Amino acid sequence: MMDAVSTLNISIFLIVMLAIIAGLIYLQFRLSKSENKYVGLVLPIMFFLLSLIVVLGQVAYYETKVMLDGVVTEQNIVKDIGIENYIALIFPFLICNIPTAVLMAIYLGERSKINTRKAIDRMKIEDI
Repeated sequence: MMDAVSTLNISIFLIVMLAIIAGLIYLQFRLSKSENKYVGLVLPIMFFLLSLIVVLGQVAYYETKVMLDGVVTEQNIVKDIGIENYIALIFPFLICNIPTAVLMAIYLGERSKINTRKAIDRMKIEDI
């Protein structure tokens, strides 16, 4: 019985997540088609800022070394930063920016279509 309940919960979770992703993509298409070119940049900027929050959260976590009863007793002052620390920051930053890249691709594609349509309209007006 427990397996059936957990499978049902996972299925519902996946359906809800897919609906949210589809809604965000639909919203990005609608915003990108707006006459104001900056409206379509709202979602990519929001996701980029969220990725920065992830990285800054990791940096804050790495700097605090020992915490007892809510009091920091020793802080790790960054002296010798190895390549593994850079990778530990860059990799999550890149992973968290996948939605930013997808939304920017949608934005650039839609803006390209709008600019092409405007150029064709200008040529039609010149031909008249």
